[in-house]
Order: sequence, then structure tokens, then C-alpha cells
Amino acid sequence: MAGNAAEWVGDWWDASYYSSAPRENPPGPIHGDFKIVRGGAWTQDSYEARTTARSYHNPDKGADHIGFRCARSKAASR
Repeated sequence: MAGNAAEWVGDWWDASYYSSAPRENPPGPIHGDFKIVRGGAWTQDSYEARTTARSYHNPDKGADHIGFRCARSKAASR
């Protein structure tokens, strides 16, 4: 997963959100200017090219190193 393309996720970015967020399963900010991007991409240093990497990017602007992953739950495949 790491080193190919970083992945868009549904959460909005807020630098101060986690200082007051619930400890377990925080829902993330309701809105924002940037979306969270997870995983490292081929354009990043090896330290950042890991599945646990987390950053943010403007969702209105594309980037050749950010993509998305299609998935469905096991229950949906029945």
C-alpha cells in the first residue's frame, strides 16, 4: 500500500481537532478546507512512504500522487 499513491480519506483536516476529540473513534471535524491523505506516495521520502503516514491536501486540487481505493464490506458482497 505504501509507495504507490497516497489515499484520500473522508475526514476533514483540523490541526487542533484532536486536542478536544473523543479518545476512541473520533468522528473528525464536520467541515474544513483540507481532506486527510493517508499512506505514502512515490513522490515522498522513504520515511513518509509508509501506510501510517498522514497529511492533508486541498480536495479541489488534484495531485498525481494521491488517489483512492475502491472497497466494499464483506457483508455487501453476499
